[in-house]
Amino acid sequence: VACILILSISLESFKEIINFIKEISSLELYNIDFIKILLKLTAISIILEYVISICIDCGESALASKIDLGGKIILISMVEITMNH
Repeated sequence: VACILILSISLESFKEIINFIKEISSLELYNIDFIKILLKLTAISIILEYVISICIDCGESALASKIDLGGKIILISMVEITMNH
């Protein structure tokens, strides 16, 4: 029951974030491709933190540190690829 409550609260916040992003993109101050990359990086970061927390809770801190390092490498490579295009 608590998970459903937390999820519903999170979805409300997520709707506000999406509306804010739509508002920014409609102003044409930022390139829409930049916003897409920023959203992808944010999503990957959130998923990584979730997976790392699960690993730590299960007592697998070594695995969590490897996932953390791999995730950072992925994020940095995505930024590098974006900057070169």
